[in-house]
Amino acid sequence: MPSLSFTRLATAALLGLAASGPALAALNCEADARSRPVEHALCQHPQLVRLDTAIDQQMAAASDAKARSGDALMRDQANWQSQTLSIAWQTMEADNKALTARLLPRYRRRLAYIQALGDTPRGPAARIADTLAHTAGDDDIVDRLAAGDEIQPGETHRYDSPAAALDTLHLDTATDAREALSAAFAPGPIRLAWLEGPGIGLLLQSQGTAHCPVIAAFKRNTKSRLVPMASPLATESARQKACGQQIALFSIAGMPALTLIDKTSANEIAIDLYTLHGATGWQAGPTVIGRYDHTLQAGAVRHRDDSNARFWRRLALPVAKAFDRRPVPGFSRSALSPRNNARIETARRAVLANAADDGLAAAPLTTDDDNTLGPFNHFGKAGVFFPIAARGNWVLGRIGHGRLGWRASDDWLMGFWGLDADDRSVPLASLTIERQRGAALGQAVITTAD
Repeated sequence: MPSLSFTRLATAALLGLAASGPALAALNCEADARSRPVEHALCQHPQLVRLDTAIDQQMAAASDAKARSGDALMRDQANWQSQTLSIAWQTMEADNKALTARLLPRYRRRLAYIQALGDTPRGPAARIADTLAHTAGDDDIVDRLAAGDEIQPGETHRYDSPAAALDTLHLDTATDAREALSAAFAPGPIRLAWLEGPGIGLLLQSQGTAHCPVIAAFKRNTKSRLVPMASPLATESARQKACGQQIALFSIAGMPALTLIDKTSANEIAIDLYTLHGATGWQAGPTVIGRYDHTLQAGAVRHRDDSNARFWRRLALPVAKAFDRRPVPGFSRSALSPRNNARIETARRAVLANAADDGLAAAPLTTDDDNTLGPFNHFGKAGVFFPIAARGNWVLGRIGHGRLGWRASDDWLMGFWGLDADDRSVPLASLTIERQRGAALGQAVITTAD
């Protein structure tokens, strides 16, 4: 069994991670392919290279115009680049040819964001952007927006059925209108969002494991009757785009607005806006993007009884911080002797042999129904193995994004295994490294949804 006492990390064995500095502001297509395999793969896609060059040029222009501090701009770009490399690294595992299709919208959106940094937005989007400038941490974004200038949230409550929700408004509702508003909903809880001033309301329900929204919009007419109106998410494509997002109704400077809030990334909050313009109905507005720094924090730990959580956190954090800056696919064993190389390879094969039917290996010491790791207790297929030294012994480590079924985590999942005297794989510990939202780095209003 390997000793479990902490010692200095073996730099040469950590996939070159400890030597990899901050993520670059732009792709370096002249770099050695062996030391920068993900960047090298991206450099084989001309469209992505052209957009990356355009982003770099726009960054220089934004810094010159003093749209925001150069330090914040470079930090934000480093965060965006490292996340892009992480997405590329995972995509490469499935199909290297799919990189352009997967990343093209991301590059275009980033370019639009940087181009918009120097603009002065107006209308509801401007008030949201101003509020996001003071938003950090994990506080509820709806509560944060409600504290903004002239941003009033709709009153929201949960009910057992559409009929129960509508009855609370004490408005005249014709039978056909009531049926029209209720038709799309499945049995189960319903949320009612209501703006008393303009008399605008929404019935909302999340359906399926992807939490895709079903929405029915209505208004109060001059005779205090409830009248159905077109939903801003009436099309299936719009509904699918909103899956998993938080939906809220606001009055912003007196204008009713539906917001789709995506805060799944620690580095970004994106808010798609639909505003109500009298007889013209709902209009798809701009997207407000808030960009943030992030920190890494060791979360839940599972470990053997003859070790302790503190040891594993100290061992894992330097690796996670380096990997967070620059994901490196592959398996490096250059620092190992032939015997240790063979033993580590035995452990690696044993871990993969125990993978589930879908090919996802479980984190050490966890079970299918164990949710103590966040609850992402399996590694994605792009998880990377690495050897690491602990007081002269070699331990097999793994890092990747966690998964539970089809759901993926933006945090890092790490695991460690050893070998006993008979070269049998022994699970030692697993833990999560959480990516937590930090200080605001910038905000912009873009007109494209890509």
